Amino acid sequence: MRQLAANAKREVLIVSPYFVPLEGGVRFLSALAQRRVKVRVLTNSLAATDVVPIHAGYTHYRPALLQAGIELYEFKPIRADGGGRSPRRVTFGGSSRATLHGKVYVIDRRDVILGSFNLDPRSARLNTELAIVIHSPEFAERMAGIFERAVSARSSFRVELAPPGATPPTPTPPIMPALPSAQKSETDATQTSKAGIRDMKTHSMGRR
Repeated sequence: MRQLAANAKREVLIVSPYFVPLEGGVRFLSALAQRRVKVRVLTNSLAATDVVPIHAGYTHYRPALLQAGIELYEFKPIRADGGGRSPRRVTFGGSSRATLHGKVYVIDRRDVILGSFNLDPRSARLNTELAIVIHSPEFAERMAGIFERAVSARSSFRVELAPPGATPPTPTPPIMPALPSAQKSETDATQTSKAGIRDMKTHSMGRR
C-alpha cells in the first residue's frame, strides 16, 4: 500500500476511521503533497468516533497535515432523533450508520485498496489485517464518487486552519432534559432515599 501511494502522480484518497499517522506518516503524506499530489483524508469526527482516545491521538497531527496542504474531512454522525432528515447514502458508514467504518484507499483513480487496515499504529504493528488491491480505473472512479459524497458538507466536516489571531468559537452547552425526580417534594425524595439505603443494605451482602 505504501509503495502504491508513493508512486501516486495526481491524487490519493484515504478513508480511515482510525487515523493516527504518527510523525512518519505525516512526513510521508507531506512529501506527496509537496510533489503536487492531492491528498484527501476522511476519518471520524469526535461526535462520530466510537474510540475517543484514537481521535485524541489524531488531533495532535492535524495542524501539521493541514499546513502541508492535506485536506482533512471528519465524518458526521447521522441523527437518530427523527428530526426529519432523510438518511444519507454513504456506503463507508458502519452498521449503526452513525460512525465511519470502511477502510478505502484510492490512488490516481486507477487503483483501489479495500480491507481492514486503518492508518494507525495498532493496524501497523499489532493487528493482523487483510487488504485487496484492485487495479481498475472504472471501479476506482466509482469509489472516488462515493468519497466525494462522503466528504460533502451534508456528510462531513471540512477541517481547516483558523486565521492567525482568530478566536475559536465558544461551544454550545448541551441541553439536559429535566429529570422526573426533580418534580418530587423534598419529603418524598428523603423517604425514597432512606428506603433505597435500607434496601441496599439488605441485598448488598448477597452480591459480594
